[in-house]
Amino acid sequence: MKQGIFKFFFVVAKKFLKALVSIWLEASLKEIVELLLDQGADLNTQAGDYGTALQAAAFQGHQEIVELFIEKGVNDNAQGDKYGTPLQAAAISYQQKIVELLLHNGADINSQGEEYGTALQAVAYRGSREVVQLLLDKGADINAQGDDFTPERSHH
Repeated sequence: MKQGIFKFFFVVAKKFLKALVSIWLEASLKEIVELLLDQGADLNTQAGDYGTALQAAAFQGHQEIVELFIEKGVNDNAQGDKYGTPLQAAAISYQQKIVELLLHNGADINSQGEEYGTALQAVAYRGSREVVQLLLDKGADINAQGDDFTPERSHH
C-alpha cells in the first residue's frame, strides 16, 4: 500500500515538474516576477551577495525588471551585501541605462555601500569610463571617502 502511494506521488510530482519547466521556458522573466509579486513576494528581502531583488536585477542588466520594481515602490537605496545599493550594483557591472534609470528615480548617488564605498568608487575600481563620466555629470562626490576604495585609489 505504502509503495503504491509513493509511486502515485512520484508520478504526480514528475508531471508537476514538467509543467513548471514548461511554464518557466515559455514565460518571460517579467511574467515570472509578476507572478511572484502577485503571490506576495517581498521585494525588500535580503538574500546573498546581491542583497535585494532590485540589486540583482540592476547588476544583471534586467532593465524591464528594474522598472517594474521601481513601479512597485521598492526601496532603491536599500543596502545589500557585497554590491551595496542597487546603484552601486548597476555601476559596477557597467549597466549605464540602469544607472540613469535609478538616478532618475531618486537613487542616492553618494550612498555608501559595503565593499566598494560609493557607486563612483565602485565603477572607478572596475573601470568603465562612460559610467564614471555619467556619475560625475550627475553630481557624484569625487572626494567621498569610502572603505578601501576612493576614486583616486580605485583606478587601474
